Amino acid sequence: AWLADIATQLGQDTSLARRAERAVDEMLKEPGVAGAMNDLWTSLKRLLREAIRTPEGEVHNRIQKLLENTSHRLQYDAEFAEAIDTRVAHVTGDLAQSFGSEIAGVISHTIASWDAEEASERIELYVGKDLQYIRINGTVIGALVGLLLHTVIVLIG
Repeated sequence: AWLADIATQLGQDTSLARRAERAVDEMLKEPGVAGAMNDLWTSLKRLLREAIRTPEGEVHNRIQKLLENTSHRLQYDAEFAEAIDTRVAHVTGDLAQSFGSEIAGVISHTIASWDAEEASERIELYVGKDLQYIRINGTVIGALVGLLLHTVIVLIG
């Protein structure tokens, strides 16, 4: 209960959260800390990749079972599927709000380099007539990637 209370306070704008943020900022200003954190993160990523790529390994097996269970729940548990869809929609909205101008700039620059015929062909090629199908697939894939990332974080923690 104590840890849950601390986690809640750190997630909100409390004096504890502000003190923790200041402490992290001060720590990162120390010489070598940022480099050490980067080295640590690089090592963790390498170890995790190796663990995931080892077919007989525990991490690989746990992720595979998690994905199988999630896939089954997405197919047969309408409430779970709706909750995932809602979560993905919110995260996508947040990302669009945060990075929308950058994404729009890249898209505009890319499309501006096409002539009208090429643009029409590419849009038809990539979008086609099945917009709903594409949206559903994007939601499912986004949910699975989010679950995979959450699993990785839980396994590392």
